[in-house]
Amino acid sequence: MLSSKRSHFSAALLCATLFCAFAAGAQNANYPLPDAPRSKLHVRAFVFHYFGTFKRVSPDDIGARLAQKGLLPVVERPYDQVKVDLIKAAVIEIYKEHGVAVGAYTALEPAGGGPRAVRVTLEVYKL
Repeated sequence: MLSSKRSHFSAALLCATLFCAFAAGAQNANYPLPDAPRSKLHVRAFVFHYFGTFKRVSPDDIGARLAQKGLLPVVERPYDQVKVDLIKAAVIEIYKEHGVAVGAYTALEPAGGGPRAVRVTLEVYKL
């Protein structure tokens, strides 16, 4: 009787281990960011998220300033970390000129449209 319980436990443990390995593999298939070299990623969307309440600068003003500096367009282009960092610094500077001290950071998320498609999110928060 005891050996029967051990064999059921071993079989259950084996199934659980295989399921976890399968789930981890499936998760990596849905989120290719760690596996794909960043230079081969393709930007499908560039999104701003704001945290907290503070005076916001018009998106048109931000877009115009970024275009003047040659930082736009970003969407439907290869991902470029240097360009994203420059955009982040420019947004912080624009807010500083409007009297609002903000910080910002970026996040990459998978986007529809292929295994290397990403969505770049610029998250802005008040300091």
